[in-house]
Amino acid sequence: MTEENLKYCWQQPVFDALIEYRPGLLRDRIAEAEKAVTWRLLQRPTDVYELLALRDSMLTLRILFCDASRE
Repeated sequence: MTEENLKYCWQQPVFDALIEYRPGLLRDRIAEAEKAVTWRLLQRPTDVYELLALRDSMLTLRILFCDASRE
């Protein structure tokens, strides 16, 4: 998926983490995605839909990290 298909630019690292199939790189991808989400949150977005997308992304990354930690 390319940035043209995503509504927000910070979503690309999240998407990359979700499709990472190499266990050795998954934690790095999750860290990059969390940095992108945190960066956007520090800018204090006001769009409620973006805030919901940010929340859902962080929850998804948390679940993904827990699954990666078990391996």
